[in-house]
Amino acid sequence: MRVLAISLIFASALSGCLPAPSETGLADQNRVVDVVNAADIGLHFYATNASRGRAFAARFAEQDIRGNYYQTINFDDGSNGCLFDLFATFADGSQTEARKFNVCTEVSWVVSNGEAL
Repeated sequence: MRVLAISLIFASALSGCLPAPSETGLADQNRVVDVVNAADIGLHFYATNASRGRAFAARFAEQDIRGNYYQTINFDDGSNGCLFDLFATFADGSQTEARKFNVCTEVSWVVSNGEAL
């Protein structure tokens, strides 16, 4: 009986533990995000896979997006990765970025003249 009581206490203590957020998701998980340019001027957008490290990260999903338009981008690069670093450079030279943006849980990234909204 004592072993059962200790086992129940241990099990109840573990039930409150949640796994840490993962940088990867399931292979069939949706990674489609709308990149929305809410500015009146165009921007150049690109992303890198955050899990690969900046020195090794290749530019992914490079796009030019006109002012007040959006581009739907599928971030499935075959790595099952969910975290990407997003970068936007506007025609006036202003820039904005989002580090470790979760493309598995977010559906859009809205930016306007150098700031994320």
